Amino acid sequence: MAWDNRYVAVLRSWGLGVALGAGLVLAAASLLVGDVYVDLPMLRDQIRILHVFPGLAALVLPVPLVDRTPSLTLMTMRSPAVLSLLRLGGVVLASLPVVAALLLVGWTLPAALVVIGFVGGAAVVCSLVGLWYWAPMLGLLVVWLQWGSREQAFTAGWLWLVADLAALVVGGGAYVAVETARVRLRVRTAGTSSESRRPADTIRP
Repeated sequence: MAWDNRYVAVLRSWGLGVALGAGLVLAAASLLVGDVYVDLPMLRDQIRILHVFPGLAALVLPVPLVDRTPSLTLMTMRSPAVLSLLRLGGVVLASLPVVAALLLVGWTLPAALVVIGFVGGAAVVCSLVGLWYWAPMLGLLVVWLQWGSREQAFTAGWLWLVADLAALVVGGGAYVAVETARVRLRVRTAGTSSESRRPADTIRP
């Protein structure tokens, strides 16, 4: 049906299907490695490879948060805030398999939800630097791996839960605000530069 095809096309253009597939692959990989320890060049001590996955998810999954079709976004009848929330929700959904996998290997829920905390951080970075978000997030991953308290991931309590949700809410809120302002600025610019000098929002059908 045409209705279904439109939504499938949007999901494909955003890359949410690829993100969900990547989330499933990361989840499967985390279940396979278990308690394997690895040496990394930037770290003095060995680490559990499981601790890499929250940051790795924030490197791989947030690509749909970057608007790679701004001209189409201008033409939609949806509010830019709604579109940004849908993008963010899709990326959070794609990260849930990784959260579930970490729960299965023994992490507590507050610890496993650090994945969505990383996603919240990646969201605000995406709104500021676009597809270059991976560079700051790679730095954050290194900081996370250097942090000695990461071993609390197996016993983390409600304080971690508050921190995880706060990172998602603050980072996601900043992402939605910045993206909404960016789209409205484009609409205003396009409207004021048209020959008929129509109000900016009339470029939307």
